[in-house]
Amino acid sequence: MFEVKTNIEIKASPEAIWNCLADTENYAKWNNFITGIDGEFCEGKQIIIKLSFPDNSKFTFKPVCIKVAKNQEIRWAGKWLFNWLFRGEHYFILTKIDEETTNLLHGEVFTGLMSNYFGKKHGGITYEAFNIMNKNLDLRVTSI
Repeated sequence: MFEVKTNIEIKASPEAIWNCLADTENYAKWNNFITGIDGEFCEGKQIIIKLSFPDNSKFTFKPVCIKVAKNQEIRWAGKWLFNWLFRGEHYFILTKIDEETTNLLHGEVFTGLMSNYFGKKHGGITYEAFNIMNKNLDLRVTSI
């Protein structure tokens, strides 16, 4: 198992952050990491996600939404061939700190035989990409 975990405090309500995260049609306008999402966040539904990493590598995959709790949490999971070989579970968890501030816990848990290899090879750039997205989200939400 390997996990990439980031967090950021954003001067906005969970509802404001949720509205931005749930607006899948507009990711390309503000997000330098997740540059596109085809589909809506709905439990059990497959979506298509386009990623652009800081090293200019690109990746498209088709995970399934496994948890959608309005104003609280979004999770999706994808695999490479088989879950036992490689599986990633991505999450956004919103926690209200006070009336004006929300903590965003943003990460992914990688499991399967290839997870440690992935962590050694791509863990650093994945962490960097998550932090870039966090900052992009902060700018987007606080400028609306």
